[in-house]
Amino acid sequence: MANYKDKLDSEWLKANVNIKHGDIIRIIDDTEDAEGNIVLTVGIVEDGELTKQKKFQLNRTNLKTVAKAYGFESEKWKNKDFQVSVYKARNPQTGELVDAILLSLPNMQPDTEIEGF
Repeated sequence: MANYKDKLDSEWLKANVNIKHGDIIRIIDDTEDAEGNIVLTVGIVEDGELTKQKKFQLNRTNLKTVAKAYGFESEKWKNKDFQVSVYKARNPQTGELVDAILLSLPNMQPDTEIEGF
């Protein structure tokens, strides 16, 4: 029987699809989309090496984590690693519970105080 999980893969980082709880990502670059959202290009780190590159829209909670560690100047974020935690959050547009990504510094507990999604 064939396994078609890879058909769900996307150019975007997606919790429990192409990234899982405990994985490490590395920030490669940043940009803003047409709506002014911060979009990172990140690499998934496996055995210390970058593998797949994905896009990741930085929400307010994850921006606070990144800025607390390295400041608000995005140039200082490049080549920095973050650990992924996957948790359930309510999508504000649909009200549906979805898998969401919470960043923390590697080997640190994520901040459990989540503000919105």
